[in-house]
Amino acid sequence: YREANRNSEVFCNGADLDFPILGGIVVRDEWAQADPSLVARVLAVYLKAVGFMQNKENLDAVIELSRDFYEFAGVPQVSNAALESDIMLRPLFNLDQQLGLMNRNLDNRGISKLDEHYSELERFLNAFDASAVDQNPGPREYIDDTYMKLVSEDPVLREMAYEELSADAPVEDAAESVDVTISIQPGFLGIPVFA
Repeated sequence: YREANRNSEVFCNGADLDFPILGGIVVRDEWAQADPSLVARVLAVYLKAVGFMQNKENLDAVIELSRDFYEFAGVPQVSNAALESDIMLRPLFNLDQQLGLMNRNLDNRGISKLDEHYSELERFLNAFDASAVDQNPGPREYIDDTYMKLVSEDPVLREMAYEELSADAPVEDAAESVDVTISIQPGFLGIPVFA
């Protein structure tokens, strides 16, 4: 979006407001419940990629992967500066950080940091347009730490989530190590951060 109109100027972003724009992994309940171990394995591979992206030594490789993604999505010629800015402005969280953000306990009155964040986001969107969030199910209806906990509790998946992935390792190695096949369907774009 920053390069779509070269005359435009970004006057504010989530980092400026200490209000990051978060993404999510979204799956249908029936699908997740049918094979929870598959969801956990996919999350472990995803978390391994998060670790790769969090490692500053991999910045050049992450920029190249981002460029490939944007080209695949039909966004031509995004500058290195825009790609680096995009990477730096979007927070990524490892397994324990995500579990911490999703933690509902007596100390926080059963309201996690993510519950607070998404409730505030809904209020923000509705302040501009009362119909922006037509149905407000509340974050408890769509933020579920069950599958992240499965990764954390399984020693093999937990180790994988924190395993170092080098910039020159083939991308296929990560998926093959847990026997997961991921395909991109026409009309579907997933930008995962939370599950």
